[in-house]
Amino acid sequence: MTRVMAVEWARYGIGVINVAPGYIETDLNRDYLAREKVQAWLKARIPVGQAGKPEDVARLVTALLTEAIPYLTGQTIYIDGAQGINH
Repeated sequence: MTRVMAVEWARYGIGVINVAPGYIETDLNRDYLAREKVQAWLKARIPVGQAGKPEDVARLVTALLTEAIPYLTGQTIYIDGAQGINH
């Protein structure tokens, strides 16, 4: 959807970017993520060793919205502590 909209809206100067967060600790999942077994899994699976914070995602989105980068469109930007590439 991101890529299709990017192509369709490019002629109007509208850029489309998708932000894809990994494990982000929130009020809803904090207790679950604090479990010892889950913490061990996160440390083993996510190269940075922990879940992200909502502030991490907010900083990325703020940077994307405040910088004029007209050539950046149709992309998915992963913010997951390198989990997605840790195979």
